[in-house]
Formats: sequence, structure tokens, C-alpha cells
Amino acid sequence: TVLPSWQAGAEIIITQHTHQWDGQQERTIQQISYAGDNMARIVLDQPIVPPTTLKDHPIMAVEVAILSRNIVFKGAPTETKMGGHFWILRTPGVYQHLEGVDVQQFGQQGNLGRYPIHMHLSRDNPSTIAANTVRHSFQRCIVIHGTNQVLVARNVAYSIFGHCYITEDGVETHNVFLHNLGASVLKPDIILRNEGQKETDSVPAVF
Repeated sequence: TVLPSWQAGAEIIITQHTHQWDGQQERTIQQISYAGDNMARIVLDQPIVPPTTLKDHPIMAVEVAILSRNIVFKGAPTETKMGGHFWILRTPGVYQHLEGVDVQQFGQQGNLGRYPIHMHLSRDNPSTIAANTVRHSFQRCIVIHGTNQVLVARNVAYSIFGHCYITEDGVETHNVFLHNLGASVLKPDIILRNEGQKETDSVPAVF
């Protein structure tokens, strides 16, 4: 059951059940109660398109994820797509733990290194980034750059410009990406350039 983690007022996402990219459904929980046999009864603020379940189709079944967290980092609304950014910068050997945060309107489109959650040049740095939400990001999602041995687990990303879960240079090792979810990954208006080389966010991937 999702009780007691999910509460009235929390926002959820129901992912698309086809190969189209824009069919996600975002809703708010109005009521939630125990329904017996490890089940919950959830009343939403608006009707939904009936979701495809594993019983309906094992490949196209939807995911349902909670977006809300008790701790929120939220950038100011901006038409320039220049939000906040969160760096864990050069901390080799110092354990870092970021868990249970809702990061909204972060990232700076076109500015290299300005991402919602960014492990940067920390070399061997066993750390954990878990159970966070990144949504309405202007540039990427969770970026591991020049850092090894990070566990990225059970995070939810929604409405992201550019690649979502990414190792930046390809030299990073022993990082584990486990049970993460991404939906609605979009092409940015400004494509990054890294040392003069154009990045590949013009064809963005969740992973």
C-alpha cells in the first residue's frame, strides 16, 4: 500500500501508455484511505484516462509516482529558462546524501554545468541521491560528472529539457542508477557546447 507515505494534497503523475511522449497525466490527491488487503482508495481532483496495467499489457503498462516531497527547492518562474542549480562540488571521499527533496524549475538552459542536481569532479565519492523529484527542469536532471561510486535510486523526473539521468564525460565508473523514473523529456531551445563540441541534447534521452 502507498499509505502512509501518500497524503491528501500530494501531486502524482501517471505516465503515458503509448509510444507518444506527451500523454502523462498530472493530478492531485484529494482523499486517500485504507481499502483493505494492502490496498488504498484514492480520490483525485480530476478524472483520468483509465491507465493500462500489467494485466492489460506487460510492455505498455503505466507507472504511477508521487511528485510531492516535504522539502522543496523551487526556482522563480522565468521565461529565460534560467533557474537555480545545485552543485555537490569537489568532495572526494566525503559521503554525500541527498534524499526526499522536490527540485522544481532548476537548471540554466545553455549554461554548461548548471543542472538541478549535479555531482561535480568529486572523484571517488561513495554517495547517495535517492527518492528525490526533479520537475520542470530547464536543463537536464541528475548529472554525475567526474565522480565515481554514486547510488542514484528511486528518483522521479518529469518535464525535463535535455538528457535526464546522465554521466557527463563517460569516464565515470561504478555509479549505480536503480529504479529511477523519467517522463516528458524535451528538446531544449539552446543546445549545450562543451569545449566547442555540441552536446547531444537535441535528441534527449531519459537515461
